[in-house]
Amino acid sequence: MTLKEMRANKRAAEQRAQAVASTVQAEKRSMTTAEVTQFDDAMAEVETLKRSITAAEMATPAGTPTPAAPASTEFRAYLRGEQRATSSANGGSNNTDADGKFVNPNAFSNDLFTEISDDNGILSLLRPMKVSSDKLEYPTLDDTATGKATDIKQAKELDTIKRRKLAFKNVEIALSTYAVETVISNQLRDDNAVNLESHISTLASAGIARNASKDAFTVIAAGVTVSDSAASGLIDYNDLVTQLGGVNGKYYQRGEYCMSQAKFIDILKMVDSNKRPLVTMPIEKGMKPSLFGKGITIDDNAGDTIYFGDFSTIVLAQNHNTSTLVDIYSLSSDLATKYVTSARMGPGVLSAVAVVGLKAKA
Repeated sequence: MTLKEMRANKRAAEQRAQAVASTVQAEKRSMTTAEVTQFDDAMAEVETLKRSITAAEMATPAGTPTPAAPASTEFRAYLRGEQRATSSANGGSNNTDADGKFVNPNAFSNDLFTEISDDNGILSLLRPMKVSSDKLEYPTLDDTATGKATDIKQAKELDTIKRRKLAFKNVEIALSTYAVETVISNQLRDDNAVNLESHISTLASAGIARNASKDAFTVIAAGVTVSDSAASGLIDYNDLVTQLGGVNGKYYQRGEYCMSQAKFIDILKMVDSNKRPLVTMPIEKGMKPSLFGKGITIDDNAGDTIYFGDFSTIVLAQNHNTSTLVDIYSLSSDLATKYVTSARMGPGVLSAVAVVGLKAKA
C-alpha cells in the first residue's frame, strides 16, 4: 500500500468514527453496543494506519534544511559585553545610548520565536503569525476608505488562514511583553567556540513559553465551548466520544488533544469495551501518545479541562522583533553575566467551533 493510499484509508476510518460520534451527540444519548464496536474498530484501524504512515515517512529521506543566517558579528560582540551602545549602519541592530537596549537581528529573533513555540505545550500547536502592530482586528465594520484599507492590510496578515476558508469570527489579539532573565557564566560567555546566542535563546525561550502558555489557555477557555461530564464527576468513555463529535467536521481531521498531566494519568487508566487501553503510548522517541488516534499534548496550564480540536485556528501573533538587554552591572562580576530577553506576542481565537473542552462536574 502506498503512502497516499494509507493516508486516504486513515481519513476514511476517521470519518466513520466521526459519523458515529456525531450521531450520538445529535441524538443526545449513549452509544449502543453496535456503535461502540463500530467506533472501536474504526479507531483501531486509524491507529494501525497511523503507525504505518509514520514508519513510511521515517523511511523517506528528508530534504536538508536550510541553515538560519548567523546573527551579526556586532550582536555577538554586544552579548559578550565588548560593545553595548553603537549604532549599526546596515540596520542589523538598533541600539540606544540611553539604556543600551539592543534589538536583535532578524535571524536571532526568528530563532528565538521558533524555540518558544517548539515543543512547549500548547504553543507548539498554535499557528504563529507576525503582525505589524499591537492588535490584530479583522474584519472591521468600517466602510470608509480608511476602514477598507485597514481590512486589506489585516487580510494580508491573515492570508494563510483566509485561504483555508475557515469560519472565523472577529478576532482581536492584544500583545503582551514577556521577559526572562538568564545568567551565563563568564567562562562560557568568553569562549568564542560557544554559540552564545543559542544558549540564551534556549534558556530564555522556556521561561517565556511558560508565561505565554498561561495567557493562551485564558484566551482558549474564554473562546471555546466547554461541556460538563456526567453528574458523577468522572469523565468516562462516552464523554470522550461525545467530545469528538462536538468539533465542527472540517476541523476534525487536524484535531489533537491537550490536557494536564493529571488528566492524562486519569485517561491512561481507561479501557474500551474490549479491555484495551484507550491511550496508545509512543513507540518511537519524539512521538506523542494518542487517544482515539489523535495526538495528546500535555500542558499543565490546561487545568482540569480536556481540550480537543484544531489548535491551528488559535493564532499566536508576534511583533517583528525580540530584544536582549545585557545587564551592564553584571559585567563587572567575575562570575557571570545577566541577560534580559523579551518577546512581544499574544494569542487569539479565530474559530469558536474548532476546539471543544470537556470538564468533570465538581
